Amino acid sequence: RRLTGRWVFEMAYLLIDESEVPMERSEAMRQAHLVRRLLERLGQGEVVFEYCCGDGSLRRARGTLARGLSEAFDRYERKLPLKPAVHDDGLHFTYWDLDKEAFRSFAVARVKRIISPDHEQ
Repeated sequence: RRLTGRWVFEMAYLLIDESEVPMERSEAMRQAHLVRRLLERLGQGEVVFEYCCGDGSLRRARGTLARGLSEAFDRYERKLPLKPAVHDDGLHFTYWDLDKEAFRSFAVARVKRIISPDHEQ
């Protein structure tokens, strides 16, 4: 499922109003677009991306939300919604970590870049 332009605007305003990392409107829009691309790609296959952890360290993740890449992930098939799992605050998303074979989450404001498939900044 594709995330709409409306989703980007709503996410940007959520980042401005409620994020732990203060953002100006233009920065929030860029961040919302980046996260939209990340979530869409996670739903399509394997993606390598970077985000900052709560302790300030940079984490490089190899994740997915697509079935067929990990047997362990596919076992959860009946339990997963058709879209990325959103935490209560709307500013964190869950993905399947292909290296750890477990669910992990990232904060929208802390995503730094998508490394693959398109080597995007």
